[in-house]
Amino acid sequence: MTSRPGLRWEESLFGVEPRWTCELDIKVVERIASEALALPCNATFFGQGAFNRLYHVVQYGNDAASGGYLMRVTLPVDPQFKTLSEVATLAWVRENTSLPVPRVVAYDSSHANELRFEWILMEKMAGRPLADVWGSMTWARKEELAADIARHSAKLFSRRLSGIGNLYFATGLDNFTDRTESSNSQKCEAARFVLGRIVSMSFFWGNHFTYDIPRGPFDLGSEWLSARLQFIRLDCEMTIRESEDKDDIEEAQKTLPVVKRLTKAIRLIFGEEKSTISTVLLHDDLSMHNILVDEDGKLQGIADWECTSTVPLWKAARFPRFLQGSHRAEKPGRDGYTTDEGGENLFRIHLLEYEQTQLRMVFLAEMERESPDWVRVFQSSRNEADLDAAIENCDLHNLARKMICEWLDELESGKQPESLIKRFLQ
Repeated sequence: MTSRPGLRWEESLFGVEPRWTCELDIKVVERIASEALALPCNATFFGQGAFNRLYHVVQYGNDAASGGYLMRVTLPVDPQFKTLSEVATLAWVRENTSLPVPRVVAYDSSHANELRFEWILMEKMAGRPLADVWGSMTWARKEELAADIARHSAKLFSRRLSGIGNLYFATGLDNFTDRTESSNSQKCEAARFVLGRIVSMSFFWGNHFTYDIPRGPFDLGSEWLSARLQFIRLDCEMTIRESEDKDDIEEAQKTLPVVKRLTKAIRLIFGEEKSTISTVLLHDDLSMHNILVDEDGKLQGIADWECTSTVPLWKAARFPRFLQGSHRAEKPGRDGYTTDEGGENLFRIHLLEYEQTQLRMVFLAEMERESPDWVRVFQSSRNEADLDAAIENCDLHNLARKMICEWLDELESGKQPESLIKRFLQ
């Protein structure tokens, strides 16, 4: 198995988290960017994610407001494959949709460089995270944005692929070397794509990277779900075997029977899948932080395409992350809440839930016009979506396991279960 230099995993309250074992030299970032752009550049720290650090790169002498580029340096959580897939995915999206995504200028999918980490240099998109301007947006603009995202989602849903995995350039899997795209992106747009192994957090997080479990591409949805359950089962077995924490051992012992029942539920719901299923590319984190808008709330870009996989239609036919939330039919009035900080926060939460409830109807109405097929799949695949949510949450805590077991009781009895996802949101 490929080594992961520069990365260590640290225990935290919520499990293991990735950490950098060495600091990055911003002067090296500037040198690499200057060479790739053939321009003298300045770099400043821009932000960081779970396993990335971002630097804003501008031509020497220009200020930050001039746009410029972003260099994202990444920990080797899934060496080479994560970078190669993200670059190919962005190219595929630019070629096959009208979604505003950044153009990749250069990248290195190995750690054999002066920086000692993989990196991608891309154009910096205009706009601010939706979360920054949501409170000042008019209701009409929020409705327009929900409809706009629906239209883009419908376009993605219409671009059918086969199998579950990640996109790569056809030539990219044979030779892991650095590549620089031409300024007119002709090579990128003309590239042929292939579906390869999946790049997903549940497949590389912590010890998961070392487990001998299939990583795709998967022909069937049941194979993909079964692989994810295998990771949870092996985690539980390792905890029971090696942990000295009684609480952790008890949690693992409670989770294992649920994993066994969920394995049987896959067969109940999917039956005998016989041929490679139709899939679509899904950005499954369209949150308010990854949707970029202008000051009025008009869509400017979609960020964070790493770990974006092709998934079954039933997985893709769901509301985007920024519209997910508890159902709230009545608009809350400010008078019904206390004037302290706690009351203010609760009012904002309830107001957001109400707005999300209304905007889900806007999104669905637009989908009925743009993609009746999406609506059909959305309405007919509740059990598949609930099973996916059960697998995602079965090792979290007692309450989640209780809800999952109640859902399994109904499923195993032959009834149509009440929505598990709705139970989670209540």
